Amino acid sequence: MTIQTCTKVNIGLNVLRRRDDGFHDLETLFVPYYGFSDVLSIEPAAHTSILIDFGGARPWDPMKDLTVQAWRLLKMDFPA
Repeated sequence: MTIQTCTKVNIGLNVLRRRDDGFHDLETLFVPYYGFSDVLSIEPAAHTSILIDFGGARPWDPMKDLTVQAWRLLKMDFPA
């Protein structure tokens, strides 16, 4: 599957507070920008894995990482 992504520009961001779950409540204003977009391609693979590289040591809990959570949900719906 190949799609063109929707590009948006964040013209305002206000971090309101840190929640008990560790995430933050945000107030933001996005404006669509139709003059630029990326192409996203998703293809079947022989095996499934995920690699996240932050470019250095830092505390990281994969159980709380939104990228890992999304990957696990996709694996449930689209097993290899």
